[in-house]
Amino acid sequence: MNILKPELIWIENRCYRKLNVKDNENKMYIEDDMYPVQPNEYNEEEDDVVEDDLPIKYENQKFWISLPVPGELIGYVCGNQRFNIKRIKDSTGAEIKIPSRLSGPDRGGNKYGNERSSDFVITAEKESSVSQAYRMLKEIMNSGRWKIADFTHFISIPVNSDSIQKKFLTFCKAVSQSCPSAVQGAVFTNPSKLHLTICMLTLLDKREMEEAKAALNDCASEITKMLGQRRLELDIKGIEYMNDDDAEVDVLYAKVIETDGSNVLKIIAEKLAETFSNMNLAPRHYSVKLHLTLLKSRSYNEKRSSFDARPILQKFKDYEFGQMEVTEIHISTRHTGHNNKYYSPSALINV
Repeated sequence: MNILKPELIWIENRCYRKLNVKDNENKMYIEDDMYPVQPNEYNEEEDDVVEDDLPIKYENQKFWISLPVPGELIGYVCGNQRFNIKRIKDSTGAEIKIPSRLSGPDRGGNKYGNERSSDFVITAEKESSVSQAYRMLKEIMNSGRWKIADFTHFISIPVNSDSIQKKFLTFCKAVSQSCPSAVQGAVFTNPSKLHLTICMLTLLDKREMEEAKAALNDCASEITKMLGQRRLELDIKGIEYMNDDDAEVDVLYAKVIETDGSNVLKIIAEKLAETFSNMNLAPRHYSVKLHLTLLKSRSYNEKRSSFDARPILQKFKDYEFGQMEVTEIHISTRHTGHNNKYYSPSALINV
């Protein structure tokens, strides 16, 4: 990570720099990455504690439970030469049956929710041993999700009505003509893909996709109650930048304002982000910064080259893109929507 251009986090309209955090966009898959689990990470007093909500079963004089793990994370969970499995066995006394490697169309590599999960089966004579081993395995799996797996989906609100697309294209043309040097290092958003991002998601198999769909549907009823008969209308106007230096910008965006002056959309976005973060399908939730990305810096060999946004801000800072009504919230699939179409929705709700 370039410490001169750290990740920015917005909390209550304040921007903070976040240092020493692994960049999720540049995660690499290492099949047998080692995640050493130290015994002292777990309190010995908890050895006999059994979590009430775990579906532990008792058969043939042994307790057992299965933990579904996406194929992409099996190598990480096992560790180099099954280091993690051996350590958990020694620490808990539980036996762990490792799923066989997937092959053919079900093998890892499909990053759009179609990969099959494989179950790790944990057995022991003591129920508490099963519970402890389950917790340890799940912690390793959750850690691996954000270290080696890419984002596959994101929750989005389409902002691509015909009127906004038309004004955006007018903006693009005007900026290109009046600020040619500024846009040399940047690329405009595809007009058909204009959207608000609520949070990024990592959905590695069909089970996680179904969980995400169910969670979105559960949120729909709560959103309906929150809105009542109110229409969720937005005013898209004004331009801002993400960095703290307008001469070296990575993202230039349009500001989003609720026309009735309320903060309902922000509350809805925070609720959605928190829900998926608690399910460990989205990164840790901080605060949602609602914005409409207009330009991004170009990427060269996985590194971004910032652009000077000062000429654009000077001439177009108060540019108005128009108004729109929010009618849908999507789980959008990344890298889809070709031929000037919006991202393919894996699920959506009407609001």
